[in-house]
Amino acid sequence: MKMNSFLINPVVVTLFIFLSGLPGASTEVERHLEVSELAPLGHKIGHVSDQVPSSVDKANFYVVFPESDSMAEKVLSVNEKTGEILLQGELDHEKESRLILLAIPTDGSTTIKVIIEVQDENDNPPTFPVNDINLDISEYARIDTEFVLPSAVDPDSEKYSIRKYFISGGNVNNVFRLATSKLNSAVYVDLVVNGQLDREYRDRYDLVVEVIDRGDPPKRGKLNVHIQILDANDNAPEFLQSRYSAHLPSNATVGTEVVVVRAKDADAGENARISYRFSENQPNSHEFNPFKINSETGGITVGTTPLPPGNIYELIVIAADHGVPQALESTVFLTINIQNPNAGATRNDINLVWLTEDGSARILESVTVGYVLARISVRGHGNDGLVLSGSDSLCLKQTDSPSVYLVLVCGILDRELNPELDLSFVLKDSGGQTTLDHPVILELMDVNDNAPEWNQSEYRLSFVHNPEDHQSVYRLLATDPDFGENARIRYSLEGTEKFFIDPETGLLLIKEELDCGIGKDIKFQVVATDNGNPPLKSYARVLIDVTDSKSKPPSFDKSLYEVVVKEDSDVSTCLLQKLRP
Repeated sequence: MKMNSFLINPVVVTLFIFLSGLPGASTEVERHLEVSELAPLGHKIGHVSDQVPSSVDKANFYVVFPESDSMAEKVLSVNEKTGEILLQGELDHEKESRLILLAIPTDGSTTIKVIIEVQDENDNPPTFPVNDINLDISEYARIDTEFVLPSAVDPDSEKYSIRKYFISGGNVNNVFRLATSKLNSAVYVDLVVNGQLDREYRDRYDLVVEVIDRGDPPKRGKLNVHIQILDANDNAPEFLQSRYSAHLPSNATVGTEVVVVRAKDADAGENARISYRFSENQPNSHEFNPFKINSETGGITVGTTPLPPGNIYELIVIAADHGVPQALESTVFLTINIQNPNAGATRNDINLVWLTEDGSARILESVTVGYVLARISVRGHGNDGLVLSGSDSLCLKQTDSPSVYLVLVCGILDRELNPELDLSFVLKDSGGQTTLDHPVILELMDVNDNAPEWNQSEYRLSFVHNPEDHQSVYRLLATDPDFGENARIRYSLEGTEKFFIDPETGLLLIKEELDCGIGKDIKFQVVATDNGNPPLKSYARVLIDVTDSKSKPPSFDKSLYEVVVKEDSDVSTCLLQKLRP
């Protein structure tokens, strides 16, 4: 416990000991104040009491800083006469968010515990652990292949946490995109192949990935991603489930199997051989991981004990193939709940079997109403009723057996509105109390149900007769809300031989000189066609104004005109008209 330096003398120490020994001396009242961490030196935070001392020509308070490891004594200055608290040092919410001092009135009244909350400000930008990373990606990497990027960290509070990641530069033809996932309060980011790669067309990409926080204005961080395109393995492993979860009793012994994660790879030989490992970039990197994973089988077992009851382990598992010269990998989240062995229900009370083609929790968004998606059996819950939440497009139907249910599609599914459905199967007893909650993520796969869209139906552009003169550059772009190849767009022209459009970039170019006989207006259509099967297309009209680059612009014969206007002139009265011959 520390006291202000100006109070350290024998008289004061004796008085403090005497007061602390009086009956009721331990009684105290709390006073709460706030200060921004960016407040300037000399800033008045407030007073130790809301009552103004009757006399300020003597000490009215003894000030004590009870926490020896706090920076309160260094950054706060307290006037023992008036009780005024001033800021004398820099604050940092991330280092210390609360400052405490005790003000002991000299008149023997109740001790005042002053708690100063240091308010967080957006004074820290999100930062990546490195400035640059290098990736080698095969030109045959399939669309939706994922590559883990280092996650940014923002030391500010949740109010100013990471908002989003985006690619701000270098993404030629949008062949890459970012996919983010949130676990607890952390946002993770993967680089995803979004279009066909062609090493002969471009063998290197230098992407700029930026991250912004929730401040206003937001602060940002930057990561340079250098990608080398290689000829190699063209299929990444795919996990059979989009997320894994397991429950484990706290008395489980070393070697107990928790769950088996499995992935498949469409390649052959070494390119299809998969190894499993835990990611080094775990959600809770400070927390010890008591589990082991078999790199060959994907089996996860208990590695060390004891396992504290109530702990929830959120882990990231990576499946990587053995392709040459580059291995491809994908990730999946695994949640392990540690339960008291004497607790009631676990997720093992529900047996969920997906009736999809590959037995995984994903279906095409185009499935028809009535499609039977899954079969669920419930054990050991008597008359408890099963309820499905998370989507109005899926319904539960109880079979002749009261413990067996079917999950049916009963409405329209739209991946463009929601690519993943966060479902929850909940068992409730007769009193409405939840006895079991089983969350599942259902992935919706894209079908080519959206044609490319133009942001306007007609474009009016201007070109000059002679292509050797300065020409304006126009890029006509359409968008497609579908995904992957279904969203990849190629451009073409109909109704003209004078112009050319780059099929990948949408840049509109003039082929040859536009002679005067062609007229002043050229009309044709630009076509945007996606890469779906079958492909969908849309059209926009293009009107070209052909001008003479050597013609003179309009001009006035005077630089200043003076006009006399009557104060009672009617609205729309013509004031000046000048006709050029």
